Amino acid sequence: MKSIIHCLLIILCFLFQFNTLCFSQETRGIVVQKSNNIDVVTGNTYAIILGISDYPYLKPLHYADKDAELFRDFLLSPAGGNVKSENMNVLLNEKATSANFWVKTFAWLRNKDLQKGDRLYFYFAGHGDAINKDEYFFLPYDCSPGGDKNNYLATGTIQIYNLKVRIADLSSKGIDVLLIMDACRSNELPGGAAGQKILGEAIAEKRSGETMMLAAGSGQESLEDRSIGNGHGLFTWYLIDGLTGNADADIDNGNHDGRVDLDEIESWVKRNVKKVAQQRFNHLQVPYFCCSGTQKNITKVDTVFFNRWLSATKMNADAGENLLTLNKPVTPRAATEITADTGLIKLYNLFNGAIKKYNLMGDSAAEYWYNKMLAGYPTHFYTEEAKYTLTTELINFAQEKINLYLTGSDYKYQSNNDSSDKRFLFEQRLKAVADEPFYKVADMLDIGIRLSREFDTTIERRYLSKLYFLKARGELTDDEYSSWVRPKTKEEIKKIWKPGVKQRIQTDLKEALGYAYEALRMDSNAAYIYHLLAKFQYCKDWFVFYDSTGDFIYDWSTSKITPDSVSYYEKKAIDLAPNWFYAYYHWGNFYTNLAPLYTVDTSFYGNYKNDPDNDTAETLLRKSLEKNPSFLPANRRLANVLNRKKDYKGALDIITKTRLLYPDDYPLKNDLIKYHFKLNNDSGMYYYRKFTDSNHFFHVAVENLGHYFINKADLPMSIFICKEELAHPAWAKGYCDCDKLPAYALSKNNTAISDTLFKIISSSDNSYVKSRMFYELAYVYEERKDITKAIEYFLKAIEYDPDFIDPPYNLAFCYSILHNKEKALYYLEQALKYGNVLFSSIYANKELEFILDTNEFKALMIKYFPDEVK
Repeated sequence: MKSIIHCLLIILCFLFQFNTLCFSQETRGIVVQKSNNIDVVTGNTYAIILGISDYPYLKPLHYADKDAELFRDFLLSPAGGNVKSENMNVLLNEKATSANFWVKTFAWLRNKDLQKGDRLYFYFAGHGDAINKDEYFFLPYDCSPGGDKNNYLATGTIQIYNLKVRIADLSSKGIDVLLIMDACRSNELPGGAAGQKILGEAIAEKRSGETMMLAAGSGQESLEDRSIGNGHGLFTWYLIDGLTGNADADIDNGNHDGRVDLDEIESWVKRNVKKVAQQRFNHLQVPYFCCSGTQKNITKVDTVFFNRWLSATKMNADAGENLLTLNKPVTPRAATEITADTGLIKLYNLFNGAIKKYNLMGDSAAEYWYNKMLAGYPTHFYTEEAKYTLTTELINFAQEKINLYLTGSDYKYQSNNDSSDKRFLFEQRLKAVADEPFYKVADMLDIGIRLSREFDTTIERRYLSKLYFLKARGELTDDEYSSWVRPKTKEEIKKIWKPGVKQRIQTDLKEALGYAYEALRMDSNAAYIYHLLAKFQYCKDWFVFYDSTGDFIYDWSTSKITPDSVSYYEKKAIDLAPNWFYAYYHWGNFYTNLAPLYTVDTSFYGNYKNDPDNDTAETLLRKSLEKNPSFLPANRRLANVLNRKKDYKGALDIITKTRLLYPDDYPLKNDLIKYHFKLNNDSGMYYYRKFTDSNHFFHVAVENLGHYFINKADLPMSIFICKEELAHPAWAKGYCDCDKLPAYALSKNNTAISDTLFKIISSSDNSYVKSRMFYELAYVYEERKDITKAIEYFLKAIEYDPDFIDPPYNLAFCYSILHNKEKALYYLEQALKYGNVLFSSIYANKELEFILDTNEFKALMIKYFPDEVK
């Protein structure tokens, strides 16, 4: 009997060994039963995961966000250790901004209070690039370098050097840090192939106590493709495949002990990635791991899950991914997150509602509701969470404003006509950013930095130069040219107004220039700050004046601008960022606008003493379009330069091509009409009628054509233009300029056209138009020294519009020339009452010499300029 039992035991052992051998051959030798008690991590596991595919300013990726989700799901599964969802901070696509990472994510990490023996994963999937070996980055969602790598410091980035400093601090406390990057996915970035090479080398060389797993070696691209796991990065797919158990089960390099160590996963991933990349894509990709030669445990194998993974991936390429998703545990919200009274919950909901609407500051804005929470519930989790959220969103908003500046959209956000829901939401946010004035965005960042000081002092250092930049930029108008200073708000004026004292508030740019130079001191290689200083050259001597009510009166420049002052700073910007298209554009744009910066000669509407340099403008604008062919303003400006050079066909060709990119753009339709008119009246009329309806009047297309047809002595078309403008309600908004056409024709000595247009306008019932027409004609007569006729028409201008503030000053000139002291002083005082006269300009005008030495004049100066008269 014993011998029979003994024989049966031998047979059973043989069968067991045979079955194990068969199983081992199918699953590459895994035996996991003996290893279930192996502890890979002695403490808790945490993860910070970023994945971006939907880059708005860079070449989009296809599967980086899916890779991040795959890694997250792996950690949630039994194979990854059933990591709690509250122990993971996951930022995907639009959530993966620089501020979200540096502010909110690290606030989350500090609150977790990691201890010795804990493990922390940093996983990044997306783009990476480098400027040099000291400045290398993972590129988050809000990265907008404007085509030049040197702008990375201005835009949203995750500077890996700074991350390594944080990692070194964590490692020194006994925390096990694993840095996993699947980021070298394209050479089509501003840094090019050199940037990818530097990125890989710099990350590998500067180790801070962490374990590193990088998707590709130095200078190599990391592949992603639809055929890899139903759409994944090659590196991430085989990383998960190996960690699930295949690396330990590997016949060649696995030790079959039920755990995956660093050597095993390195061998598995390198071999498979290299082989698939070569055989399927004819591409070299060899991942980098550090540091090999250790037996560092990464994860232990869960037998049941591993067998299911093997079966699923054999049946379907994406089943493994689905398997991970299905195995995610459901984790309830932390107790601290749900214990709040109804008052706090209401405030928290109002706060989040304001955040979603991008309403961050002001009444009923996110800041308002946060302060309410802080006053009533200062220590609650919700209040703390709101603080991190508000800080992040304020910084995000400021960074997006700078991003628009780098892309040449700081004055207007241009839609790309993508109708997808995701793109719509993105564009809604950017429109809100574009519409917010720079000085208000500076206030936002100021508050965001102040809030950050309460929990992270490093954030201020990272964003302080950007704050100074925004403060400086905020003192310019928010338009394309920024050629004059920003009028102050009434709230600002109230802070500096002296009650009971008649005064004008004068705004200059000394403080703004101080901010700009301070920003430059902190970031001496910042091309975008040099570009801002070039913009300041347009307007550094401009002043803005206000009356006693705080209303804006006018602005005034006290000196001429020379091309050298603008060129100096634009050259510096281009030297630092030679591929940044916007610097070329703005420099070229300057050369199209030289004339307004100089004094006009004696011929009314004649040439300026310094004409625009169209040849230089064309060269620079073409250079801008080499860097960014689709930049709409540069295309329109180049067409305008060709128009000035009378190359109407060249201008029309540019506009026609550009309209293929922006078919619904209103100004492009204006341009199309204008250039067709200049080539052929019939084709111009065709497009004018085609685009004009009850909602659209293409006044921009026709207003300059009035001058064009007058120069051609084309009476019928001059009449057409005048009547079209005069008949349209656009006049109510001051858009059209048919009031100037009679004066222009007179200045060109075409009295037939001038008299005809004069009769047309005079017969209308539009008092505003008639008032301006008489003023323009009077100005021509004043320039021609026909003072009697000038006075007649200046008085007519006032007759049709008694509130017109310009004619009285001209009348003071005229009567002074005629030596009529009483009327000259009378109209001078009328002009001074309006407040639209600069003290220095009065003494500079030779026409007023007759009254300058009179006691009455001196009394006026004391009355209206008490601070200036000594």
